[in-house]
Amino acid sequence: MKNNRKRILLISGFIIILCIAGYFVGTYINSRANNRISLSSSQGFNKDNQISQEDLQMLETQAIEIQKEAEITLVTQVLEDQTLERQALETKEVSKEATNVIQTKPETGNVVDTIVPISVRKISSEVVPYDGLMRSITCWGDSLTEGTGSGPNYPILTNIKINGVSTNVNGKTMPSTLGELTNLTVYNMGVYGEDSRTIACRQGGLKMYVNNITIPAIGTVRISHIICEDGKQVDPNLNGSYGAKACFDECSIGGINGSLSYDWDTDSFMFTRLQSGAELVISIDTQIITSPSIDRIGDILILQMGNNGGYDDNYDVLIAQYDAMIEYNQCKYYIIVGDTDYTAEYRADWENALKRAYGDHFINMRQYIVDFVNAGELNDMEIPVNPDDFKQLENGEVPYSLKVWDESHMNSYGYWIEGNAIYEKGYELGYWDY
Repeated sequence: MKNNRKRILLISGFIIILCIAGYFVGTYINSRANNRISLSSSQGFNKDNQISQEDLQMLETQAIEIQKEAEITLVTQVLEDQTLERQALETKEVSKEATNVIQTKPETGNVVDTIVPISVRKISSEVVPYDGLMRSITCWGDSLTEGTGSGPNYPILTNIKINGVSTNVNGKTMPSTLGELTNLTVYNMGVYGEDSRTIACRQGGLKMYVNNITIPAIGTVRISHIICEDGKQVDPNLNGSYGAKACFDECSIGGINGSLSYDWDTDSFMFTRLQSGAELVISIDTQIITSPSIDRIGDILILQMGNNGGYDDNYDVLIAQYDAMIEYNQCKYYIIVGDTDYTAEYRADWENALKRAYGDHFINMRQYIVDFVNAGELNDMEIPVNPDDFKQLENGEVPYSLKVWDESHMNSYGYWIEGNAIYEKGYELGYWDY
């Protein structure tokens, strides 16, 4: 603004000087012309001293044109300066707005570094009183949510005592246990092996894109890459689980419904349209939209992810992914579930970051189960104890008696306890009654 004012003053001064100069020049010319006319009348006409009326008009015209050019230059300069100032302000506002999102979407196929979100967040950890509406529950996560370790390929477990009653918990997962306890419909959207970025894209909180493909009028198109809006690759695991099938047995690209599968021979995804129609050439980033990302909006959210990476070893990125899912869901009723593997020391930073971000919405599941076992609950439930349990409990680790052989995943005993823990947390938050 200061430079603009200086420039205006300089140009204005220049115009004033031109006007003054023009006045004196005009006066002088008129004076000379009058003298010459007078002399020509009395002494005869002298061609050497003549200034014609045409020359006078030409000089006046030139003076006017110079003044107009100066005025145009002034107006043009002012407009240019105003435009630059407006662009600077717009750039500042865009930059300010960009800091509140995870990342702007680059061109598909160009994998770029993730921009770490700043601390300003739209999601509050405040517990909002429940509105009393009947809702379903949707659990989004990886293999721990899916329930790997509870299936028929794992050892058969003995019955346990629940309130003095012998109960078979074989095959129980956290979502299935939660459904039995709440009597609400629970959707298990856990998929083995998926990272947090892919889970957030399946849910809709983050967007996933394809580009440079042609969907034929009928049949299948090969997709080499699926890219998240943050520029990183999305890698859905189409393993036949309920979560994978619900998301990709019927999804849409550019308004065309189809199914997504994986071809191991070409190491690429295949999109097969469900109905024939017009060919669609896609030359810009076009979103893959899953059915649950639309159908499950508004459900109570149970979120458990990050065990397979996908957040670039930065807890701010992980929290931003969680936030995006919660915001997209348009429901303030949610529970963030901590992972159940490794020691207290190993998980401390992760658990503290999630606790700070989500307050009472966060449940430290590892610590909950360790405290549950230390309280002697396994003996009361007649769950067989592993000889190495004591050593693991000393390290703040979920004991072997609740795990399968791969260390990370629990058996149905563990998932049943986890489902009960989330049930208690939901009651504490007011989402359901006992």
